[in-house]
Amino acid sequence: MLLRRLTAAGVGIAGIALTMGVASAAPVTVTPRYAEAGAGTVSLTRTTDPATGDVDYDIVISGRIGDHGWGYTGELFGIRHATPSSFDTPTDIGSFDVTASPSGVSGRCSSYSTVGSTVSPSDPIDALFACVLSKNGSTPWLVQFQSTLLPAAADGSAWQGPFVETDAEATAIGTTAEKSIGDVQVEERNDGGGLQYTVQFSGQVAIGSSVYTGEILSEPSGWFYLHDGEPTPTMAVAGIGGGHHVTGQCTGRAGGLDYDVSAGWDFDCSLSLDSAPSVNVSLGTTHQGDGTFCSDNSDGGLVCDIYTTGYYADK
Repeated sequence: MLLRRLTAAGVGIAGIALTMGVASAAPVTVTPRYAEAGAGTVSLTRTTDPATGDVDYDIVISGRIGDHGWGYTGELFGIRHATPSSFDTPTDIGSFDVTASPSGVSGRCSSYSTVGSTVSPSDPIDALFACVLSKNGSTPWLVQFQSTLLPAAADGSAWQGPFVETDAEATAIGTTAEKSIGDVQVEERNDGGGLQYTVQFSGQVAIGSSVYTGEILSEPSGWFYLHDGEPTPTMAVAGIGGGHHVTGQCTGRAGGLDYDVSAGWDFDCSLSLDSAPSVNVSLGTTHQGDGTFCSDNSDGGLVCDIYTTGYYADK
């Protein structure tokens, strides 16, 4: 099923930047290569219903955006409807869907501020917008916009300011073409205390004596609960790229003994390239960015999707 889904979506790795050095036996070292992928303005307007206390936050992100190999220039629009019990503030806006003009980009965003919640509404807001965006059906990928929003209305109902988006791409140092290197994204879904995981690899993966270049996407793992102990999700994976296909499974463990996602993940995979016998592949990741997106579930609680992105290499 996953292979058919990949084929229908036309999954590829357009825009992934991999810089390979000369042949070397040195270990793989992954470092980010930062490039300004976007810049523009963010506008935020707050409208309050005097009868209910409900608040609508209207957000417009306008300018140049780049994410996971694609670029876009235009506007992203979103509205967050918040009730008094949702505890949204201009410095901490919950998840909202976005649409684009011109069309082509879709996804969802949220925002938070490091110090904004401690200052007056008339002061600037150091707003970080985290978005998971897709263009024309590409794999949704996390991107972040850093902005300082200045008051734009005397009554404290509007803010506006510039944003800068810095895109980090994987660069390999001291590697050969037979090494694994690329970008990784892990999604953790928390619904009613249960945890479920998916993973996406984008770049190249050494499978035995061959190298696969493309994306490898997983199906969701099983659910983990507190009494299960440390989550070690096992996920079926598949990918199509460069005229080849990969199938298999990967088991992940976050942060070594401390289960700390900020320390990255270790993945032990069993992968088959073009239906050949499976080969064991071990990949380690680094953590570079994260974003949390929560919404109401059918039981009146919250379901939260936590995305972490970074880089992977042979472990």
